[in-house]
Formats: sequence, C-alpha cells, structure tokens
Amino acid sequence: MPLMRLIKYERTKMSELVPLTADEYGAYYNGTAVSATRTHQNGMLDIPKGIELNAATPKADCHLTGYYSDYGAGLIGVYGDYETPSAGVKAAGGISMLSHVGEYVYTDKDSEKHVGQKVDDYYATKFARLFLDNAGSSVGMGINSATDCHTRCDRILYDQVLQKTIPNGVVPWGFSFSDSHNDTSINDAFTVHMMPTQNTGAMRTSMEKGQFFAVAHYSYGYELNGMSELPENFVPDAERNDTPIVTSIRVDEENDKITVTGKNFNCITWVSNGNVILRESVSDGTATLDLHSSSLLNDPYLYVRFYITGNAGICYANPMVLHVKGEEFTKVDVPTVNDTPAKLRKLVTILDKLIFQHSIFVRIFKKLAAGY
Repeated sequence: MPLMRLIKYERTKMSELVPLTADEYGAYYNGTAVSATRTHQNGMLDIPKGIELNAATPKADCHLTGYYSDYGAGLIGVYGDYETPSAGVKAAGGISMLSHVGEYVYTDKDSEKHVGQKVDDYYATKFARLFLDNAGSSVGMGINSATDCHTRCDRILYDQVLQKTIPNGVVPWGFSFSDSHNDTSINDAFTVHMMPTQNTGAMRTSMEKGQFFAVAHYSYGYELNGMSELPENFVPDAERNDTPIVTSIRVDEENDKITVTGKNFNCITWVSNGNVILRESVSDGTATLDLHSSSLLNDPYLYVRFYITGNAGICYANPMVLHVKGEEFTKVDVPTVNDTPAKLRKLVTILDKLIFQHSIFVRIFKKLAAGY
C-alpha cells in the first residue's frame, strides 16, 4: 500500500519491494534459512490472510490483527473503532485479536502513571461488548507486547474484561507479541502455541481455544495490591533463550487443586477475579494451588489465571473458569457503548455512500496511493 509505505517512510525508505524467491520461502518455512541467531529448528508458518487492521488512525494506534479472512486490505481505520473491523473479520469467516490496547487507553503514552490501578470502566465495557458480539471470531487481546512500555496496565484491563465476559459465557484469551518494527526486537515477546502438528489449521484451533502461553522478556506491570509482576530490580535481556515456560497443567477436580509444571521459573503468581490470591517461590519446577487453602490472600471466584517468572522473563497462562456444581454465574449487563468512535464511523459511512464511492478523484487516489 503506497500511502502507508510513505507514512512509514522512516522504516520503508520507499525501497523497491522484492518478493521472496521460492527457495527463500521454503527455507523460512522449513527452518533452514541462514540466521545469525537461531533458537528453534521448526521453521515458520505462513498464516493465510493475516493483516494489521485499523491502519493510520489519528491520535493513537488502534490496531487489531485479522487472520484467515479477506477483510480489511487497504482500509484506513477510524480512531477507536475496534468494533467495525472485528465484525468485518467475523462476517468474512476469520478470527481477530486486539493489539496493544494500552496505546489507545493512554494516548499520552503515560501508562507508567497508572500502574496498579483499575482502568476506566468505559474501556472494559467497550472491549467486553466487542468480545460478546463477536464470540468465536474475536478470540482475545494482547496483554503484553514489545517492551511492555505501553501495555503495562493491560493485564488489569484484561481482568476487568474477563469479569464482564465470563459470566456471559465468553472467555477472550490473552496474547503476547513483539510488535517488532526491526529485527532486533523480534524476540521481545511471543506466544507459544500447543499444537499437535505444525500447520495453519492447528494454529487457528490453538488461537480459538486458548491453547497457548504468552511469553515476554519484559514486564513493567503491577497488580492491584501493589505487587510488581517481575522484581523491581529485574534487568531484561531479550537475547536470552531461557524464558519461563509451562510444560504441563494438571487439574484435580475432586480436590480442587491445580498443579503446574514448567521450566526456567522460580516464582508463580495466581490471580482470580482481578486479585492476586497467592504468590510463592518455586525451586523444583512444580507448584500446586489449593483453592481451599487458608493462606490465600483473596477468595477465588469466577476464574483463575497464573503467571510464572524467572531470570529471563515472564510466562502468562490463559484463564481457567471456576465452575461450582449446581451453580451458575449471574449474568453481567454489558451495554453497547455509543462513543465518539461509533459516531465517527457513522459519519464516515454516510460520507462514503454519498460522496467517496462516486468520486473520480477518490478512485484515482485509491489507485495511486492505496494501491487498489
């Protein structure tokens, strides 16, 4: 898209686009491409029709990513309008994920001033409503991306969203990703997917079912009780290859216990209904949560999620819903948010139908600047 390449000139330099040759493509796919640093041998997956949506929004990036659908190519976004592209991807049969929403929540890039505090309920309601309206397609949100400078409050927001969606039968999953703008930041954060085979179908299933762990070398997040996710003297090193990872989760439903086994971690933190219920040191790679333990800081309710930390970073697990036999959750009212972005979208839609679709100048602009 020429216009976007021009807007991002500091990155693109408007250089000639050179497609990969068949041999180069194959080398990336099977893991034999030449690389100065290689941590895995399993090659890459080419996820079809992946796209960053809501391009070029003013004031703040309001990005989400779409997969497995044709929706969104060449479309410029509307500030704060996550709803339209989410619905568009769903209608086209794809799935989507909200990206680094902290950049939209804190447009002044001052999230460090808000750590350890609840996020304005407007955002929790807005995103919860989006997940409910697009259940099965909008599969989750980023909770830690890049160096976490703009997403440090997103885990608290995520908990607020879960408290609205889970009682209504929907569980959005928590992703992490590097949001890399250069090759030196590719390893800042990533998601480890648990797949029986490495193919695009298994990848989609893992995204839809939350069968993955979100891993990051960076965390500047604080819990509502003031606990920092990582030690305050932690020094991140994104080149390390020993980030914490979970190897198994065993649920003892009869005794209400959850046992986690993993590698490269020395501490585990359990969160339920937005509150830390337990943090403990781990020395042997195994930790067990007893939901009836008298040492819990808060009563577990609705769900539990955990993260493990070590010398090279943090690994977040997806939430597990707590079901009590014979009981059902009381549904939570999540109203539609008729906010400024919704009004802007209506205005743009009207102008598009009345003017832009019929303008020869717009058609020329699209051809030359947008590339379609």
